[in-house]
Amino acid sequence: MFTRIILGQLRHKWPINLLLFLAMTALVSLYVFILNTNRFSARSMQLIMKNMGLNQLIIPESQPASDTYLCTEKQREFPDGTTREVAGHTELLSKYYLSVLQERMNVADVPLVLTGIQPVQRPDETQEKGNPVKPVKPGTARLGSMAAVSLGAREGQRLDIKGRAFTVLGVASEQGTLDDYRVFLNLADMQALVGKQGKINAIQSFECLEGVGSLE
Repeated sequence: MFTRIILGQLRHKWPINLLLFLAMTALVSLYVFILNTNRFSARSMQLIMKNMGLNQLIIPESQPASDTYLCTEKQREFPDGTTREVAGHTELLSKYYLSVLQERMNVADVPLVLTGIQPVQRPDETQEKGNPVKPVKPGTARLGSMAAVSLGAREGQRLDIKGRAFTVLGVASEQGTLDDYRVFLNLADMQALVGKQGKINAIQSFECLEGVGSLE
């Protein structure tokens, strides 16, 4: 009985019912569109921030940050296992950890900054959300833009550093920072070159503040 009444009402008032149905469909579509747009916008902003590079520097408390930024001889070393230890604390806001050992050195009579790097994965990181800094394979080098210009080096060329030969596998785009004058090496290769096995002098990471509320 109730069903017949409803069907009769629908047949009798079908133009109005059709307009109501179209209006409801439009409202639901608009709601889904706004919801998806907000989610995609947030994800796009996350990717933009990630692609801007690592934004956090972790060094010993007693170490002036200027010594690290300027790569002076006053930098302190600490065990490279510290990076793995810190990365194991998933409750921290940091992710995408990078062990760094750097030292100013002449390469082919050109003063540059030799930099050994090794990404350290956090347990909850996925391949899709991996470290924006790619590792350097042993026996190879990645050059900053000005380092490549100063050395006249190209991709595939052999580069001699302290009697060891390295193959240039890539040249980074110009950044306008000290990174332009760096020669990036595998961390273990760098440690062997300068006789500092198992040591680093800085950890870089990405500090994510999404959804944490107050900065305090």
